[in-house]
Amino acid sequence: LKKQDRIIPVVGDDCFVGYIVRENGQIQVPLQQWIAEKLLEDYSSQDTINKIRIEGYRGLDIMFEEYKRFNEDYGFVEYKDSVISIVENGVKANELFLREDVKNFLLAGKFEVIATTCPFHILENEISRGNYKYDVSSFSPISLSKGSKSEASLKLPSIYQIFGDCDGEFVTGEE
Repeated sequence: LKKQDRIIPVVGDDCFVGYIVRENGQIQVPLQQWIAEKLLEDYSSQDTINKIRIEGYRGLDIMFEEYKRFNEDYGFVEYKDSVISIVENGVKANELFLREDVKNFLLAGKFEVIATTCPFHILENEISRGNYKYDVSSFSPISLSKGSKSEASLKLPSIYQIFGDCDGEFVTGEE
């Protein structure tokens, strides 16, 4: 509240890309398409994967339905764990990263707070503010239970994950 004129960029999932290997070499694709291709591999057509990418957040529901189609015994927990594992392995293998133009903008802006819709730990691995690493905090649906008060404040500089954190509680579903 003290700095109401502060600019807080919101970094969406479309600001992240991943490497996919094709017959003609390595290409960059948007994060959601990268996840879909890694998760669904040879089980789904390229048309289905393109539909997942085009549908935005609704594409995640399509991806879940497609995952259930070829993993009949698995439910949402297995799906969530598979996605998290794929992303974590992609981060470790340097296959997932922040788009270069977005990274340059964030570094030039020297923002105290950056909000992101991405629940995965990609952003904080790529940017810092001078000698300081960004502190990461997240929205937690559990903290909104009846009668609870959120007294938390951001430690600056900070990356705030709007939809939660894949390591803990994150928002699932439209509710």
